[in-house]
Amino acid sequence: VSQLTLKEGPLKLELEVCSATEVKALLAILAQETTNAGAGLRDLQEKTNDGDKTVEKLRKDLEELRENDRERQARADAAVGALEDAVVTLKKENAELRKLIEAQNEAMQQQAQQQAQQQEAAATAAAAAAAVVPVQPAKDPQAIVAVQN
Repeated sequence: VSQLTLKEGPLKLELEVCSATEVKALLAILAQETTNAGAGLRDLQEKTNDGDKTVEKLRKDLEELRENDRERQARADAAVGALEDAVVTLKKENAELRKLIEAQNEAMQQQAQQQAQQQEAAATAAAAAAAVVPVQPAKDPQAIVAVQN
């Protein structure tokens, strides 16, 4: 191998002169390195494709999870709405029941008052009936005077 160096301005050019056998050997090495680099590139391309597939699968999975989440949220919103409606309905029914209970209590109080008045009237009538003494005509005029007094 001979070496030749040329220097002109800022450039420096070094040339090595090789024999044909050395050139063939260097070309063989270059061909092997190119083949290895090509294989490495193919391997890298496969890994990139696998990575792309993985990313696409993850994207689809994420979209599916988002869709499921939207569906769950919609169901949850519907359930909350139904529960809110049920609460409103129950409050109305509870208010109606309270009114009915109050009306029933009032009716029972009135009935109790009427019964008390009836019992009082019956007791007064019984007392009045017990106080009335049947008067039989007396044969003795003094007895008549005694009854009148």
